[in-house]
Amino acid sequence: MAVSAIVDRNVVPSRLMHILEGESLLNDASGLVMFRFAVAAALTGSFSFAGASLSFLYAVAAGILAGIAALFIAAKALQLLNRIGGVPAEAQVLVMILLPFVAYLGAEHVGASGILAAVTAGLLTGASGMYRFLGVSARMQTLSLWATLTFVFNGALFILLGLQLPDIIRKVPPELSSRHWLIEPVATVLILTLCLIGLRFLWTWVGDIAQAIAARIGKREAEPFGFRVRLAGSVAGVRGAITLAGILSLPLALQDGSPFPERDVVIFLAAGVIICSLLIASLALPRIARGLVEPGKDPAAAEERRARVGAANAAIARIESIANEAGEGEAVQARLAVADSIVAGYRRRIAASDEADEARAEAREAGRLELELRAAGIEAERAALRAMFRSQEINDHTMRALFSEITLTEALLKQRRDRK
Repeated sequence: MAVSAIVDRNVVPSRLMHILEGESLLNDASGLVMFRFAVAAALTGSFSFAGASLSFLYAVAAGILAGIAALFIAAKALQLLNRIGGVPAEAQVLVMILLPFVAYLGAEHVGASGILAAVTAGLLTGASGMYRFLGVSARMQTLSLWATLTFVFNGALFILLGLQLPDIIRKVPPELSSRHWLIEPVATVLILTLCLIGLRFLWTWVGDIAQAIAARIGKREAEPFGFRVRLAGSVAGVRGAITLAGILSLPLALQDGSPFPERDVVIFLAAGVIICSLLIASLALPRIARGLVEPGKDPAAAEERRARVGAANAAIARIESIANEAGEGEAVQARLAVADSIVAGYRRRIAASDEADEARAEAREAGRLELELRAAGIEAERAALRAMFRSQEINDHTMRALFSEITLTEALLKQRRDRK
């Protein structure tokens, strides 16, 4: 989320952006598992590498299985609601909202990693096909609600950091300010942040080497990252909400009642690294990433065009086969007329994805005019509904229902306009 806000995805290679946006899911989850073992070792005063390794493997494996099980239960619940019919969209949305909580609590109940369970359920939600059991309204509500919850929780954590920051600065741990009150702690945070960036750069470089070896073994062409891409990926490793939430969960005291060792130092360093990494990424990343993707050279855009053309051709073939089914009379003529109208829209989509600049320009202009006319029609619909409500021709329930339909249509038009 932080990376997406800092960098425009149009100037960063799609492969790098995909890695940056997805790595935090598993990296932060596995990091929190190891963090839990470290806290347990500090509380008990003992640590066994073999025992911790086995416990870690169990927490990971059982957590993944718990996430899959929760996903299966949610899919069956949505399927059941879909069969019943007439179920409000809010009930389907509730199932989707409860999914990560069920996965987390189920995993924690058996001593596994609840974080990994929730992450697994989230990663497999799209691939599971369970969205086909959701109605259009439920899908829109789910996406909007998740976006809102994500924003609220991230914002709340950083507000919490901001509220505690003055106290953290005033109470700089003496271990970090034995000589200079300001220079030494700032330098420590900066060095620690640079070390994290260096480790990410090294790991990306090692990954490039491993990919080249795998490509050579598989007799395919490798796609290594260049220096600037590796540097951008290293700088983009900002610390954020997960780091803050984990570090603030440290207990205040040990089991014998004594203060948790070096808790203030750890919180100070974590807060400092979060702020420092965000500042470095905000200032350096846009400059490093500028020009990494040349116009027209993004393979993701070409892949998207191929997908659009393939999907449109499949839709045209299916519609034409239905329209050409045996039949006679006015119903067949009406079916053919409607099919021609729908197919024309798909052909415009194919033309808009054409590699030829002239064909694409004509299709884009036609699409722009269509969107303008549709937007004008939607505004007229909205004005007419308001007028009918003011004149008491319709009640507020009817007006809200029709406004919801208009809003959905407007959202689809906005999505098409943004893709132009």
